[in-house]
Amino acid sequence: MNLKLSLSFFPLLEDEHRYLVLAGGKGSGKSEFAARKLFVRCKNEGGHRFLVLRKVRKTAHQSTLEVFRRLLAEQEIEYTHDKTHQIISFPATNGQPNELLFDGLDEPEKIKSIKALTGVWIEEATEFT
Repeated sequence: MNLKLSLSFFPLLEDEHRYLVLAGGKGSGKSEFAARKLFVRCKNEGGHRFLVLRKVRKTAHQSTLEVFRRLLAEQEIEYTHDKTHQIISFPATNGQPNELLFDGLDEPEKIKSIKALTGVWIEEATEFT
């Protein structure tokens, strides 16, 4: 696995704290790093089910989902993309499946019933109230 990582965020790749807050200006690499950190965990550990949230569902598909799709293509990882439910699935090195669910909080009732999550990536947290 050959990942390009921002030098400023690289030390956080192995961080195991429950919460990780990335701060930086536009174009600082926060989203790219978050995608890469989730990717590394999925590939190395397997069995993950991450929820990736933005304030509005449409923007999740246009931003975080595309960041992750580019990363998987860059790493030449085969994956499936359920376009109806906006779920990307791909296996870990040990063969265990991983799922990333991309959604927004513009319809909070839709995410209330999501089960068995191993983590959440909240993109642009400053947009949330």
